[in-house]
Amino acid sequence: MSYMFEIYYRPPADPLKESTLAECVSSFGGRLDDREAPGVGEPGGVCLTFEFEDWGRAQAAAEALRQLGEHVEGPADYGANSGPEGVESHVTSDVTDRSSLQAPSVPSPGQDSSAREGYDRWSPIYDHDANPLLALEGPHMRELVGDVSGLAVLDLGCGTGRHSLWLAASGAEVTAVDFSEGMLAEARRKPGAQGIRFVVHDLHEGLPFAAGTFDRVVSGLVVEHLRDLGPFFREMRRVLRPGGHAVVSAMHPAMMLRGSVARFTDPATNERVVPGSYPHQLGDVIMAAVGAGFRLGHVGEHAPDAVLAARFPRAEKYVGWPMLVMMRLLA
Repeated sequence: MSYMFEIYYRPPADPLKESTLAECVSSFGGRLDDREAPGVGEPGGVCLTFEFEDWGRAQAAAEALRQLGEHVEGPADYGANSGPEGVESHVTSDVTDRSSLQAPSVPSPGQDSSAREGYDRWSPIYDHDANPLLALEGPHMRELVGDVSGLAVLDLGCGTGRHSLWLAASGAEVTAVDFSEGMLAEARRKPGAQGIRFVVHDLHEGLPFAAGTFDRVVSGLVVEHLRDLGPFFREMRRVLRPGGHAVVSAMHPAMMLRGSVARFTDPATNERVVPGSYPHQLGDVIMAAVGAGFRLGHVGEHAPDAVLAARFPRAEKYVGWPMLVMMRLLA
């Protein structure tokens, strides 16, 4: 089963625009299926039809393109009357009316397991991928977390341990959680990991810890992979002790408007793998945290500069563009 949406724009044809749109759609797992354009002097606009195999990713891509100001109709299953698992399909000509285009309350079957598989495949090269977002995030995370000596710290979505390791080296008692066995295997084999408690757990589920267990919670570049932000922040707040705080980083939603999502090239197959992201807006993230009972201690938006781009060439095209959000949340 496939799902499609259409993008219309007025002539003249713009190959650069179409290439940019195709790259953005590709980052969500879609492809160009058809292109129609009027002849010289004929009425009408250019119509690009994009196809997806996944309903959730089609919805996410369509919403990201609407945020860019594109005229998008759909997505819909053009071959049937309903989307996956009985989700009604829609086509709309009013791009300002999004009430009928909300993503399903749950992703299409297998999407979360696909994300887990994606990160398992990413794990052997994750630390060697020259990712500028990690370099941008690191100093801000350390500054906002502060002194952790003697404190119990929970690392949610620890990956290969980039935060867990320095937290443990700084004197914290660290519990590190991730759903990817591959990522945790990489973390466990690093020097200093022997004192860290690693837990395999999917953050879409409630945390397996008692209330008030931790003095600090950190979560680095995780929220864009979560369907529902409310339960995640409520669980984070529940396990924090009174007076504790959490530090959360996220890829800035503006990056999705540039067609950038978490992805990598599998060196074994040369396949580009997109583990899957949800297009949360900055307001969604902040309001979910506030709704969970947190007080905002800090919200910062950060862009790479020329110095970072010189070290990480992939950041060059994003100099001055918001790439990272950092939040310090007070319990």
